[in-house]
Amino acid sequence: MIITYGHLSGVRGYNDRFPLALPDGKPIWFQGRMDDPAQPILPFHFNTQKTSAQFLQDLDHSWASQHGAIAGGLMNAWPINKTNLTMGYFERAGSCLSIMPCRMRSPFVITILRL
Repeated sequence: MIITYGHLSGVRGYNDRFPLALPDGKPIWFQGRMDDPAQPILPFHFNTQKTSAQFLQDLDHSWASQHGAIAGGLMNAWPINKTNLTMGYFERAGSCLSIMPCRMRSPFVITILRL
């Protein structure tokens, strides 16, 4: 089993000093909110110690929402197409994978990819 949190070769995650830029010049993680695209939503931590964040409903993985989020390569429409929860992230300490053994037959990777 391979468990990584943004530590793959070439992946810099939120600490990237040279992130992709939105058309207005802000870093790519200033995504427009689903309910108000003019207002940005920044990445936020799912606190699994104080909430039931590990039991969130899965995001839409349909063709339309995937391609809407990718936005022709701009990558600037994730919350608008997938809900604001797409900007949430887990930390290793709060993940069930770090406190209980998992039996999986295939490699499992959690990462943030820079496209």
